[in-house]
Amino acid sequence: MINKAIAKQLKRPTGFLGKILSKFLKRMNSEIYVQVIKDVNAQDGDRIFEIGYGHGSGILQLVKIADCVVEGIDFSEVMYKDAVKLNQKYIDKGMVSLAFGEFLDYEMKSSYFDKVFCVNVIYFWDDLQVPFLRIKESLNENGTFFIYMDSLEDIKNSRFTNDEMFNLYDIDFVLKSLEDVGFQSSYYNYGRGHIIMAIRT
Repeated sequence: MINKAIAKQLKRPTGFLGKILSKFLKRMNSEIYVQVIKDVNAQDGDRIFEIGYGHGSGILQLVKIADCVVEGIDFSEVMYKDAVKLNQKYIDKGMVSLAFGEFLDYEMKSSYFDKVFCVNVIYFWDDLQVPFLRIKESLNENGTFFIYMDSLEDIKNSRFTNDEMFNLYDIDFVLKSLEDVGFQSSYYNYGRGHIIMAIRT
């Protein structure tokens, strides 16, 4: 019962427990974000979108690196409020725009973004082709989609994430799903998981 409650909070932090767990998630994902942001390689003029921005620290890193515009969405109100607070300076400058809600209900701009990325998000999508197609259509020609995902073995070994609310995808299935909607993808192992780079073709 306790494990299930924690798994629910990992998916969508809420309330007091969500605030506590969110601090743990920030520490746990900090090194991953450093590497993913390095791969995203923000350039001046880039239009970038993050799905599930959490505390918004990745977005903050991007706008400090380059004169770019970053948008994002997260369906945790706890995360939304933290991310707005952290990025308020850049929101005021018009460089950052944050939405609160469900990505699959969000109206993405067509052929607009240069880069889209997400960290530890895809386990919560039941049908990968649906979000992957939406992401592909939001990218401009040769736009790139970056994904960090834990390895299937790591997810299975966790007592919190081995739950019915987490989809246990392996890397081959994710790559095939990307290919099916028109991405050309590659990946490398990082930490306990994988970083995927998928280019719109």
